Amino acid sequence: MTACTTKPPATAFDREVTHALPATADTPLRTALAPLEAKHPQQSGFRVLANGTDALQMRIALARAATKTLDMQYYIANEDTTGKLLLGAALYAADHGVRVRMLVDDLNFKDIDRIMAGLNSHDNIEIRVFNPYGSAQEGMFERTTNLFTQIDHFTRRMHNKAMITDNQLAIVGGRNLGDEYFSASETLQFRDLDALAAGPIVADISASFDDYWNSDLAYPLRAQNGRNSTGKNSTRRATTCAGTGAPMPIPTTRSR
Repeated sequence: MTACTTKPPATAFDREVTHALPATADTPLRTALAPLEAKHPQQSGFRVLANGTDALQMRIALARAATKTLDMQYYIANEDTTGKLLLGAALYAADHGVRVRMLVDDLNFKDIDRIMAGLNSHDNIEIRVFNPYGSAQEGMFERTTNLFTQIDHFTRRMHNKAMITDNQLAIVGGRNLGDEYFSASETLQFRDLDALAAGPIVADISASFDDYWNSDLAYPLRAQNGRNSTGKNSTRRATTCAGTGAPMPIPTTRSR
């Protein structure tokens, strides 16, 4: 990708169109939720996640509960303590046969391109980048030029934050993936809210995710120059399974 004006749409690449798991698919979560849904037909249930620690733990729990699919959509994903935990939880799900789709906005992608390349080498993980404009592979001059000459393209960002498990449970709200969103930063704390959702609303959240995932602006990570996976073993070098406590060997770069 040398310039925004010459970049083909994402559909020009070898990119499979995929969709959320049918809400009627047989999964342990559907079985567990069925009695509650029978008592409240066509109604959705919500639980507010006001505390950062609870929001982090709930995300890890959802990743570990997945048996079929895990979809993640975020504007920012930092390579810090909680970011590693959540990406490690996604890797845990993939290791157990879960299809993981991860969509991340390009604006802050430069800071995590190596860890994402490692994850993307996993057979069960696919990562796409929303509306890339050269943030990862170009220098400051090129990025600044893109900002001022392609302002309409640059400002079309994806601020959605969603995590969906087996199309049965979803977390949506204001939190990105990073220490400052989960009460884990020593220097910065953001006050945000999330909601854990169940019921028919989850299918709507999944439909929104699919629209972004299959859009002309969702580029497969492997199509981005300079963001190549380094083989199957790179998954282990890039991140760790949640709960192992093993450090990542990649230097940490914070983004806001």
